[in-house]
Parts: sequence; C-alpha cells; structure tokens
Amino acid sequence: MHACPNKHILVYVHHHGTGHLKRMCTLIPAIERIAKVSFLAGTDAMASALNTHFPNSRVFILPSKWPSNSPSVKRTFDRAFEGIGFYKEAAARSQYFCTLLVNQNIDLFISDVSAELTILARQCGVKVVMQRHSGYTGQDPTQVFAYECAESLYAPYPQSLELKDYGHLSKTHYLGFFGQTARVDVTQPRVITVLVGDTKLRCAISEHLAQNGFTVNVVGEWPEDVPFSDNIHILGSTDNVGSAIVGNIVICSAGNNLISELVYLNKKLILIPEPRPYSEQEAKAIMIQQAGAGRYCLPEQAGNNSKHLIELVEDAINAPPPALQPLHNPSAAAEFKQLITETL
Repeated sequence: MHACPNKHILVYVHHHGTGHLKRMCTLIPAIERIAKVSFLAGTDAMASALNTHFPNSRVFILPSKWPSNSPSVKRTFDRAFEGIGFYKEAAARSQYFCTLLVNQNIDLFISDVSAELTILARQCGVKVVMQRHSGYTGQDPTQVFAYECAESLYAPYPQSLELKDYGHLSKTHYLGFFGQTARVDVTQPRVITVLVGDTKLRCAISEHLAQNGFTVNVVGEWPEDVPFSDNIHILGSTDNVGSAIVGNIVICSAGNNLISELVYLNKKLILIPEPRPYSEQEAKAIMIQQAGAGRYCLPEQAGNNSKHLIELVEDAINAPPPALQPLHNPSAAAEFKQLITETL
C-alpha cells in the first residue's frame, strides 16, 4: 500500500446527532498518516467539536444554504434537490465550497452522507468517497445521483444488514459496526437499560417495566414534574454507554452509532426506531430482527401496549445470547485507510 504524503483530503462531518463525529474520531486518525486532512463543518458547534478532537487540522465552516428567516420545510425526498430552496444563500454556499476545493488543492473529498456536496465535488473534478446513508434512499433522485457521482461508498454497518434492493452494492465497502465503548462485565438479567431519545416515550416505557417488577436504569433526563417508581434509577446523560449498562437487555433507538456500541458490548437489543430521513432507523431495526440480532418494536407499541413490551422483554431474557460478534469489525479503521489510499 503506497503512502500519499502530498495529497490533501477534505472531510465533511454531518452535524445531526453525535454518531457522525464519533465515527470520524475512529476512522480519520487512520488516514492522517497518508495525507493532509482538513475538515468542513456545517455549524459552529460541529466546528468547535472538530477543533477539539483534531487540533492539528484546519476546520472550515460551510455557510448555510437558507436565509436566516426562512421557514422550516418538511423534506419529501421525491424530486431532485427538493431540499435546496431558491435562495441566493444556496448559490453563495456552492461558490464557497467549490472555491475551497480549488484554493486548498483538494485531491479527495470524504462526504458524510451529503448528496449535495458529493455532486458539487464531482462536478469540480474532485474524487469523492461518500458514506452510504442507510435506509430507503432509492426514493430520492438526489441521493441516487450522488451515489453515481461518488468513486466509492462506505457503510458503517455490515453488508448482512443491507437492504435487498440497494442498487450500489458493487461500489460500497462495508466496514461493519465498530463500537469502542469501555466494557462493563457485570450483568443482571432483570435490570433493563432504557436509552430512548423521546422523553415521553422514555418515561412510559420505564414505568411499564417498573410496574412489572423490573429494575430500570434510565439513560437520559427525567422531567422534574413527573413522578417515578422506586425501582427506576435515573442515570442522566453519559459519554460512556458501557458504564451505564449493568443488565443484558437494552431498549433503545436504532441509531447506527448506538447500535455499534451495543453490538460491541454483546447486549440483547429491543430497538424502537425514531423518525429519520429515508426511515433509516426503521430499516436497520427490521434488518437486525431478521438477522436474529435483536427485536424490533414500533414506538406506539412500546409506549401504549405494556403487554407487548413485557412479552418482548421476557422473550429476550429467556433467549440465548445473540451472535453479535460477526457484526462487529475491529479492523474498520484499517479497511477505511485502505479504501482511501486506493482511491487517492
């Protein structure tokens, strides 16, 4: 494998959720030895986080494509560029990005699920490696065209969990799940950890479990005006998922980074997908259930139907440990480095 010390890579990191940054903190150090790396952020908060984690790299901030007073528009993902309004700000953003590619002499652009930037970079004659946006992306012409524009794609999950009708299998490199949280070996079968983003749903699930004799550890906050049972323990926020989980069973959303960490910890998963573009969490939860690596439950079932929820939990308690290790890839960073080196 050849080194590329004179090459310059620009990495865009998506700002929604914490998973995008955590993935980059695992993958990017592997390529810093083969090329100069700079970052592109869409928000000041992400720029600040990147400066903290990568103090030796330059971070650029991409201007917004919307006016400051533009109304929020629900995305439909059913026509080309429907997420970009007819604003001068969109032109200024595109100009900034294309000028940045030229002025910084960028040889390769790593696109963290941004179809817009992938297409622009390819139009500028810059090679692109793009993260596969999981879920039903085939309905979105912009996303499909971005996949066509990219030299290759990488997916932060195993190929066994890919959708059957995904149309770019041959150019996608599957890195698997690659959680790195600290392990905690203490396990208690009737202690359930609840890791759900929606506060109302988190409270409802926890009370259903507590009223049926389970001890519940809640990761996240609990409203001050909402009482809770004695066997519910509020852990608050945590940067180390492993330290918060002393039981075998975790009820959680189906975000990719969270699943990566829990697969690494070999936990029994009951997945409650949150609404996301392309139904990505629902698609992943369904595939994980089909693979026998977890259980899938709709939010309304978990929050309103305590009988169904308890049946899922009891089933998980009595089931053998899931065979999750094949889904975890400790060599993900090295494989990503190989992909980037070959593309350069």
